Amino acid sequence: MPAFYSADGSITAEDGKHYNTLMAGLFHPLSHGSTHIASSDPLTAPAINPGFLTNSFDLDLLTALVKFSRKLLTTAPYSQYIVQTIDPPLDIDTDDEIKEWIRSRVEPFYHPVSTAPLLPRTQGGVVDTNLKVYGTKNLRVVSIYHDLVSYYPDADL
Repeated sequence: MPAFYSADGSITAEDGKHYNTLMAGLFHPLSHGSTHIASSDPLTAPAINPGFLTNSFDLDLLTALVKFSRKLLTTAPYSQYIVQTIDPPLDIDTDDEIKEWIRSRVEPFYHPVSTAPLLPRTQGGVVDTNLKVYGTKNLRVVSIYHDLVSYYPDADL
C-alpha cells in the first residue's frame, strides 16, 4: 500500500489493495501566524495562531492546485489507474465549495524551517543581521535557514 494517507484518519487502507495519494500544498505561503508568551510561568504553553489562509492569495492558489490535481487524475494514462477519488469528494466542484473544503482540511507540512527570517522588521523579519530578535535586548536565534527547497524529491516504486 504505497503512499496511503487519510487526512482525518477516517479511511483505512485495506490489505492487498494499491493506493496513491496526491497532495498539494504551499511551501512559501504568504499568510503569517504568530507565537506569543501566554504567561510568566515558563511551563505554560505559548499562545500560537498559525494564521493559515489569512492571505487570500494562499487560498486562491490552493484552489487552483486542487483543480489541477483533479485534471491530472482524469488525464490518460494516469486516469486508467484511478478507481476512486476520495478527498475532496467529486461533488465538491465550484471554487467556493473547494475553498470551504480547503479551509476544513488545511494543516502544516510539519517541516518548520525559516521560521525566523533574517529580514528588515518592516518586511516580516524576526532577526537582524546580528541574529538578534527584534524588540529584545539580547535574544538571538542561531538556527536560520536561508530558503526552503520548493519540492520534495520523492518517488515510491
